[in-house]
Amino acid sequence: MVFRRIRDLTVATIHEGLDQIENPIVMLNQYLRDSEAEIKKAEKAVTKQLVLGEGFRKQYEEAVQQVEKRTKQAELAIKAGEEELAKKALVSKKYYQEKSEQYKQLEEQNDEQLAELKEQLVAMKEKFVEMRDKKMALVARANAVKTKETLQTQMTQLSNERAQQGFARMEERILEMEVRTKATQNMHDMFDDNKAAVYSDDIESEYSQLKEKFSSQS
Repeated sequence: MVFRRIRDLTVATIHEGLDQIENPIVMLNQYLRDSEAEIKKAEKAVTKQLVLGEGFRKQYEEAVQQVEKRTKQAELAIKAGEEELAKKALVSKKYYQEKSEQYKQLEEQNDEQLAELKEQLVAMKEKFVEMRDKKMALVARANAVKTKETLQTQMTQLSNERAQQGFARMEERILEMEVRTKATQNMHDMFDDNKAAVYSDDIESEYSQLKEKFSSQS
């Protein structure tokens, strides 16, 4: 039927498309846009079918009126003794009877087609809502996959041997800087005249011996 293509568009079709694209969200949005376009076409087709139905109904009613009119004309012609006019009126009556039956049949066929189109349109709209809701779930899944891939990439970078070596070198350099800073501070403390130094016992003993030696020489 006219709407079979969109009616048969299922979630399975979406999953098949996701395997062939790089951006699932973009493709899902495209599916929805295509579906909306098909729904609009279907709505126009239903409207057109309604107009056709109204046309058939109007033509049927006009044909019925002509049948009634020709019947009265034939009756009046017979009463007036106008045999030829009566027969012509009956010929015209028969023509409009056939037309009325034809238009009635067309109207009934149109009503059946219209009912089917309306049913398919409802199914299309329901499918669209289903696809739209499914899109939200798929978008959430796509975002989760993207986040997971990003985290895995970051973890790979962190576990990279080169990165670890780089961190080890940085740690060694920082340790060297700490040692140099501490050594410099110790030198400053040793030669600071304004600060009372604290020496070990052997230094104190040697100092006392030197002091006693120079005292005896003087």
